[in-house]
Amino acid sequence: MYEYEAFKKGKEVLHPRRLPNTEFAIRRHSLDHYVVDILCNGSVIEPEVVAPSFDPDDFGTQRIPNDGQVIRDRTLVQLKNERLKHS
Repeated sequence: MYEYEAFKKGKEVLHPRRLPNTEFAIRRHSLDHYVVDILCNGSVIEPEVVAPSFDPDDFGTQRIPNDGQVIRDRTLVQLKNERLKHS
């Protein structure tokens, strides 16, 4: 989520916030699979909450998803509740 915050210079917004968004596509490098670009085609969604950063206790557990991981066994509400319990 590289462009979560708007880029400002003083009070002037040079680049508005793009994420989270209602519609986006992630472009990855064909061989190394790192993110090349995120194309946003929808509307910006205002966040419900801001979760805290992961802390040292989170490493080595299943609490930190892998880059590009699709989570199918839990809903967004369950994921949000799990993350906020650890704050």
